[in-house]
Amino acid sequence: MEIRYHGHATVELVIGATRVWIDPFLTGNPLADVAAPAAEADYILLTHGHSDHTADVLALAKKRGATVVATYELASLFGAQGVEIHPMNLGGAHRFPFGTVRLVPAFHSSSVEGPDGRPVYAGMPAGLIVEAEGKTLYHAGDTALFGDMKLIGELYRPDVAFLPIGDNFTMGPAEAVVAAEWLGKPLVVPIHYNTFPVIRQDADAFIRLLAERGIEGRALGSALRRPPGRRGRTWPVRFWPVLSAPPPAYAGERRPGVFPGAGPPSFPASERRKRRCERGRRSKGRSSGSSSSRGPGFPASGRRLPGVGGLPRSGWRWPFWPSAATSWPSAGTLPSGKPGPASRPPARR
Repeated sequence: MEIRYHGHATVELVIGATRVWIDPFLTGNPLADVAAPAAEADYILLTHGHSDHTADVLALAKKRGATVVATYELASLFGAQGVEIHPMNLGGAHRFPFGTVRLVPAFHSSSVEGPDGRPVYAGMPAGLIVEAEGKTLYHAGDTALFGDMKLIGELYRPDVAFLPIGDNFTMGPAEAVVAAEWLGKPLVVPIHYNTFPVIRQDADAFIRLLAERGIEGRALGSALRRPPGRRGRTWPVRFWPVLSAPPPAYAGERRPGVFPGAGPPSFPASERRKRRCERGRRSKGRSSGSSSSRGPGFPASGRRLPGVGGLPRSGWRWPFWPSAATSWPSAGTLPSGKPGPASRPPARR
């Protein structure tokens, strides 16, 4: 079995000659690593009907006659649009040619967008248990933390668990750690995060939380390094290391590193040495007429001069963040009223 993660909650399983997709969301997904026209599926498993989990279902299903497996109401909605379906419901299981699929509860909602733009009821949300080639996978879908995860762990003992950590719409990192313990400490892959500003999280910090509880986790994020020609993030062939990168700037959003669950990214030692050298070169090139050795805009006291917006041109950056920080919003306060990074002087090195 080969497991490929394509961003957000989209997972592709290659089981023998069969391709199984879970919650295909490629079109409009900024983290997707494969274009929708290049994807092929024999079966499509759905946890619920929201567009960030079903955006490419019709195109993928009609391309080579894939079967859509979902709750009765959601499957019926797609069946009415001319695709082959296999309706199921919570608690039920069915053996397909590639393995067994079981629907388990999830605490969320489920709807599709109607012709008038209003949500149309699409049944209950679900989690997925997939058993194939001697392995058991649990895809929680979008869900809150709930007590029956203990039963899922006791009954099915998953080897791999895909758990949402984005918060706002699903549980966050702290709850996902508890879920991983209740599931019997499987290998955990975080999903449903960093696709949109409101669900931005630090996956590396989540992995460290898991490690403190003795649980193995693998963050297959958007800044993933993989060899040329390799499509998707693959397991168990190899988990490629995640490169921490600062999130982009979004107008009106709280700044990276100061919102819950996030922190400054950790760079490899070689990258840190490179940044120290860059800072040294910038220091040598500063004008002798600067008001301080810390560059224009900072007097000897270290306090910021009034009326100076953004970051100083001398090359100083907010601690640990790369030069892309100059594109951040220039507002100096957070929604809470506390001073933001732009209103505080950088720490001395």
